[in-house]
Amino acid sequence: MNNVTHDNVAEKLGSVDVELGRLVKNIQLLRMKADYDPHFVDREYEGDVELFRRKGRKQIEEGSVLFQRLLVEIERTLVSGD
Repeated sequence: MNNVTHDNVAEKLGSVDVELGRLVKNIQLLRMKADYDPHFVDREYEGDVELFRRKGRKQIEEGSVLFQRLLVEIERTLVSGD
């Protein structure tokens, strides 16, 4: 995988594994919305902080799985020389 950037990482990973690309895109979107929109919890979760925490926890768990998958893909690429 050449020329992977923050802007195209979801697309590049999606070419390796569709689910992997989807997870990255979802996490990027959530992070962008939560970081830059002060009304995110009110709008997306109707102000329900507990719902936001539960869904946020799920995203963190998916992020952990994603991170492990990325490590596997990096190692595979290094070993194969791709």
